[in-house]
Amino acid sequence: MKRILIFVFAVFLFAGCEEINSLPTPSLSGGKGIESPGYDLIWSNCGKDIYYELQESASSDFTNGTTIYQGPETQFNVPASGNYYRVRAEFNFVKSEWSNIVRL
Repeated sequence: MKRILIFVFAVFLFAGCEEINSLPTPSLSGGKGIESPGYDLIWSNCGKDIYYELQESASSDFTNGTTIYQGPETQFNVPASGNYYRVRAEFNFVKSEWSNIVRL
Protein backbone atom coordinates (compact mmCIF):
# COMPACT_ATOMS: atom_id res chain seq x y z
CA MET A 1 0.00 0.00 0.00
CA LYS A 2 2.85 2.37 0.83
CA ARG A 3 4.39 1.92 -2.65
CA ILE A 4 1.07 2.71 -4.32
CA LEU A 5 0.70 5.91 -2.32
CA ILE A 6 4.24 7.01 -3.22
CA PHE A 7 3.56 6.29 -6.90
CA VAL A 8 0.26 8.19 -6.83
CA PHE A 9 1.93 11.13 -5.08
CA ALA A 10 4.75 11.19 -7.66
CA VAL A 11 2.28 11.13 -10.56
CA PHE A 12 0.23 13.90 -8.94
CA LEU A 13 3.32 15.99 -8.26
CA PHE A 14 4.52 15.90 -11.86
CA ALA A 15 1.12 15.92 -13.59
CA GLY A 16 0.91 18.85 -15.95
CA CYS A 17 4.62 19.58 -15.81
CA GLU A 18 6.19 20.08 -19.19
CA GLU A 19 9.70 18.78 -19.80
CA ILE A 20 11.94 21.48 -21.22
CA ASN A 21 15.01 20.31 -23.09
CA SER A 22 16.15 23.61 -24.59
CA LEU A 23 15.65 27.33 -24.21
CA PRO A 24 15.82 30.13 -26.75
CA THR A 25 19.08 32.08 -26.76
CA PRO A 26 18.65 35.66 -25.55
CA SER A 27 19.72 38.53 -27.77
CA LEU A 28 21.94 41.07 -25.97
CA SER A 29 22.35 44.78 -26.68
CA GLY A 30 23.93 47.64 -24.76
CA GLY A 31 24.35 51.38 -24.75
CA LYS A 32 24.75 54.51 -22.67
CA GLY A 33 22.22 54.65 -19.86
CA ILE A 34 19.65 57.44 -20.24
CA GLU A 35 18.27 57.57 -16.71
CA SER A 36 21.19 55.96 -14.90
CA PRO A 37 24.97 56.36 -14.89
CA GLY A 38 27.10 53.89 -16.80
CA TYR A 39 25.81 51.59 -19.53
CA ASP A 40 22.63 49.55 -19.80
CA LEU A 41 22.71 45.95 -20.97
CA ILE A 42 19.32 44.74 -22.22
CA TRP A 43 18.42 41.26 -23.43
CA SER A 44 15.37 39.58 -24.90
CA ASN A 45 12.84 37.89 -22.64
CA CYS A 46 12.92 34.10 -23.13
CA GLY A 47 9.68 33.32 -21.31
CA LYS A 48 7.90 33.08 -17.98
CA ASP A 49 9.87 32.02 -14.87
CA ILE A 50 13.22 32.23 -16.70
CA TYR A 51 16.36 33.31 -14.88
CA TYR A 52 19.38 34.82 -16.61
CA GLU A 53 23.11 34.64 -16.04
CA LEU A 54 25.10 37.66 -17.18
CA GLN A 55 28.88 37.40 -17.51
CA GLU A 56 31.59 40.03 -17.85
CA SER A 57 35.11 39.48 -19.17
CA ALA A 58 38.16 41.52 -20.13
CA SER A 59 38.60 39.25 -23.19
CA SER A 60 36.16 38.24 -25.92
CA ASP A 61 36.82 34.51 -25.40
CA PHE A 62 35.58 34.66 -21.77
CA THR A 63 38.44 32.51 -20.44
CA ASN A 64 38.13 34.43 -17.16
CA GLY A 65 34.46 35.36 -17.38
CA THR A 66 32.78 36.40 -14.15
CA THR A 67 29.07 36.12 -13.43
CA ILE A 68 27.90 39.59 -12.40
CA TYR A 69 24.13 38.99 -12.34
CA GLN A 70 21.73 36.07 -11.88
CA GLY A 71 18.01 36.67 -11.72
CA PRO A 72 14.76 37.25 -13.60
CA GLU A 73 15.39 40.79 -14.88
CA THR A 74 16.17 41.47 -18.56
CA GLN A 75 18.44 44.45 -18.02
CA PHE A 76 21.46 45.37 -15.95
CA ASN A 77 23.49 48.57 -15.52
CA VAL A 78 27.29 48.47 -15.56
CA PRO A 79 29.81 51.29 -15.06
CA ALA A 80 31.83 52.47 -18.07
CA SER A 81 34.25 49.67 -18.65
CA GLY A 82 35.57 48.46 -22.02
CA ASN A 83 34.65 44.89 -21.03
CA TYR A 84 32.78 42.17 -22.93
CA TYR A 85 29.37 40.83 -21.88
CA ARG A 86 27.17 37.82 -22.67
CA VAL A 87 23.98 36.35 -21.18
CA ARG A 88 22.14 33.03 -21.18
CA ALA A 89 18.74 31.84 -20.01
CA GLU A 90 18.22 29.20 -17.29
CA PHE A 91 15.15 27.19 -16.24
CA ASN A 92 15.12 24.03 -14.08
CA PHE A 93 18.80 23.23 -14.69
CA VAL A 94 18.42 23.71 -18.46
CA LYS A 95 20.62 26.46 -19.91
CA SER A 96 20.46 28.15 -23.28
CA GLU A 97 23.43 28.86 -25.49
CA TRP A 98 25.32 32.06 -24.70
CA SER A 99 24.04 35.18 -26.42
CA ASN A 100 25.92 37.35 -28.84
CA ILE A 101 28.82 39.21 -27.21
CA VAL A 102 28.60 42.95 -26.57
CA ARG A 103 31.56 45.21 -25.78
CA LEU A 104 30.94 48.44 -23.88
